[in-house]
Amino acid sequence: MNKIFLLTLVSIVAGQFSSFAQVAPTPVSEKDLAGELDSYIHKTMEAIPEIPSVAMVVIKDDKPIFMRSYGVANKETGAKPDANTLYYIASSTKSYMGLAAAILDREGKIKLSDPITKYAPGITFKNPIPDKVTVRDLLTHTSGLKNEPLTWRVAYSGEVDEKDLQRVRPGAKVDAQRAAIPDAPAAAASATTSTTLAHP
Repeated sequence: MNKIFLLTLVSIVAGQFSSFAQVAPTPVSEKDLAGELDSYIHKTMEAIPEIPSVAMVVIKDDKPIFMRSYGVANKETGAKPDANTLYYIASSTKSYMGLAAAILDREGKIKLSDPITKYAPGITFKNPIPDKVTVRDLLTHTSGLKNEPLTWRVAYSGEVDEKDLQRVRPGAKVDAQRAAIPDAPAAAASATTSTTLAHP
């Protein structure tokens, strides 16, 4: 329940950032932007003390012009977050994966209508994925493949058990760095990343 509450708060704050970025009608210098963002994040975290940590990066011309982290990465130890702190962002990855797939499709590098087996040669599962399952099927949750118990446990509890992964995909290994960090399971992205996507 606390995770859901925290994710809701993060979503609200993130929504505020996006509207904040759209308000400025005239160009703002990088220094002014940094000052405004810094002030806004501090005020937001003071107003909503349940948010333990925030990290933000603003990219311009393929380079970070603002990159800061705030709060604590670990409440028990008081460790501060940094550029390498892993954040559990749940289903936010779905939109990133869907957009990346749509861009690659538009550029002709992949086809959303191709079978997923075309892009995953050599990856085998205990129960093979049929050739009729397409990239679009995975992105739109229409493949018919089921993995709810593993997905829910990995994505929402942070429990990553190599034996369970082996049952689904023989040879799978757990990323030890991510598995050691609560709420950042190694398999969460692969187990839950998908989105509803309209073909361009």
